[in-house]
Amino acid sequence: MSHTAVATVTVTVSMVLHGEIGMSETRELVGPEDCQVFQTNSRDTFLLTLPASIGPIWKVQLWHDNKGVARDGT
Repeated sequence: MSHTAVATVTVTVSMVLHGEIGMSETRELVGPEDCQVFQTNSRDTFLLTLPASIGPIWKVQLWHDNKGVARDGT
């Protein structure tokens, strides 16, 4: 039987939504404290609320800080 190690990297992922009448502030995409997000072969869902409408979204900026340590020790 073969086992494959899965490496998880702890990076900070952020986003900004751009709408026709405004844009959101920068938001970090995080999960509950006991939940790892952005793992291989997984689907993560986030709920973002804004204090005012930004209109129909036309652009999503998404980036990460390229920091973090692989959890498998590499």
